[in-house]
Amino acid sequence: MMRAMTIRFLPLTLLVACGSPGADALPEEAAAPLAVVVDADGWEGVPPPPDPLPKAFPPEPPGFGKVDRFVSHDEACFTVTHELVPYKWRGPVRMWCLHRSHSSSRNGTVTSRVDGSEIHDRDRPTAWRFWNRLVSRGVLDPYKCPYHAINRNLKHTANCVKLRRNWPFKDVELPEATKRQWALHPHDMERFGARGPHDNNGNAFNHIPGCWDPKQLERFDVGITVTVLASLKICERFGCKTKWDIKRCWGGKCGPV
Repeated sequence: MMRAMTIRFLPLTLLVACGSPGADALPEEAAAPLAVVVDADGWEGVPPPPDPLPKAFPPEPPGFGKVDRFVSHDEACFTVTHELVPYKWRGPVRMWCLHRSHSSSRNGTVTSRVDGSEIHDRDRPTAWRFWNRLVSRGVLDPYKCPYHAINRNLKHTANCVKLRRNWPFKDVELPEATKRQWALHPHDMERFGARGPHDNNGNAFNHIPGCWDPKQLERFDVGITVTVLASLKICERFGCKTKWDIKRCWGGKCGPV
């Protein structure tokens, strides 16, 4: 009887010995069961790959969501001014914001004849200047931020060449020197030209710093926030009683802000 009991319990003894921790024991997570995927016909397969990691560099500016908060110029001007501007300057800033909506895009949407974006074609010839200037000042960092980097192998498209050869804007001169410089600089620099509801250009990164895609200026919340922040800086430094006080200093005419 004793021999039979010994034989009967021998496997259990071996199992306990094999399961005891030792120098070659696998880490606890390695012993986790492998997930099995069964299709509609009952066949087992390899587990699907994990979801891709989120982008290391989201295109939105810091503090902005993935979706535009607003659906119109007016809604954005009134709301953002109320949120960011002290009461004493809200009137001038709000009126200047509405003025920019009309003068920049006629309260509508600008569509580029080059690529269908909201880049303002009349400002394409000098867009490269903003990128150069902002990189030299350290505002843009093409070495660390993929959105600030320029693809120098991207040639000017056929539509862009057509625009340069048949300049349609009678109110904006295109001297030969400017035309040559435009042709010589990478087409990709035009991303930093004026675009969106308030035709903000690369200078927007002075007001909303960080690694983000300039295409985001085509959103009401991003583009109009830039206008409000730039206006507020003018009011803080030079004072503003009406929108004309802001206009007088717009674009650095009174000095940097």
